[in-house]
Amino acid sequence: SLAGKMKEEELLIMEDLSLAGNINSSDMATIRKMATEGKLKVLDLSNATLKADGNVRTDNTIGDNAFAGTKLEVVKLPATVTKMGTGVFSGAAVKYVKLPAALTVMGGSCFNGCPNLNEMEFPATLKEIPYYTCINTPVFAKVTLHNGLEKIGEAAFARSFGENSQNMMTELTIPETVKEIGNAAFVGTRIKTLTIPASVTSVGRTAFDYCTQLTDVVFEGTLTSLPRRIFCNCSSLESIRFPKGLKVIEDEALYFTSILDLVIPEGVEEIGKSACERTGIRSITLPATLRKIGDNAFAWHGTMGTCKTIVLPAGVEEIGRRPFLGCEFTALDCRMTTPPALSAELFSSGFDYSK
Repeated sequence: SLAGKMKEEELLIMEDLSLAGNINSSDMATIRKMATEGKLKVLDLSNATLKADGNVRTDNTIGDNAFAGTKLEVVKLPATVTKMGTGVFSGAAVKYVKLPAALTVMGGSCFNGCPNLNEMEFPATLKEIPYYTCINTPVFAKVTLHNGLEKIGEAAFARSFGENSQNMMTELTIPETVKEIGNAAFVGTRIKTLTIPASVTSVGRTAFDYCTQLTDVVFEGTLTSLPRRIFCNCSSLESIRFPKGLKVIEDEALYFTSILDLVIPEGVEEIGKSACERTGIRSITLPATLRKIGDNAFAWHGTMGTCKTIVLPAGVEEIGRRPFLGCEFTALDCRMTTPPALSAELFSSGFDYSK
């Protein structure tokens, strides 16, 4: 074992370590001690092989929290590793980690709270980036995802919610093999443009909330629902190409954006509560298929936008409370022949009856 080859005091002063051959859980425990109690910062295990023993049941597996909270800055993992447990580098000082090309399974929170990690490439063998993978990594700037990836888990790359916290990721290419993007997956990133490929069939709520640098969004495929708060607080967002087959724009989906010319596509039947509240709209086009407009759906856009007229399609059956609150409309064209279900506060502070 590693501990048997050198004295402890010698191990604890080492800053750079390279190992080859078979290593086990005892060796991993020694490495951990060197990187917590000692000075170890650089670790190269690329030519080593992890073997099962009494503490690790399978070969080529890195256990839970193996390097969590350590001083390690640069790590190359064994090329043969196929599985990583949860929280492997959580809270560590790592700046760079080379993940093995053979990796197929990774536990959640592997790089949670790594304050110095600024770049990560995930191998093509990995089908899922699990929950909280790189959450709370404030200088995280670049992520490379490969075709073969199918799922991006909940809050995988989300920023923390502390004061002035936002991760530095400015570019994102979602592979054309991804099928699912989890809740809050990219909250608070600094991506500027976004293309969601046709392979994606599920996007979670708040997936891109607080992406304040995002300006343009393109959906290439089909989604029946634009999830709750998906682009909420994306204050620079000016353009969106909606997905095909869209039927519902959920609550606060486009809240506090800067979309100028909002064209809701045909097929949409419902616009949720505050879905387009506090936007910079200068024109609104609603589809003939629209049936329901939720509370505060377009409220307060007059504080930023210039839209003065709106046409309500003939098929609208229900209009919620204060959908135009604070808007500076001068004309409202209602095409309905059958009066819809109306709130008593339909035009509360939102329509100039004198014009």
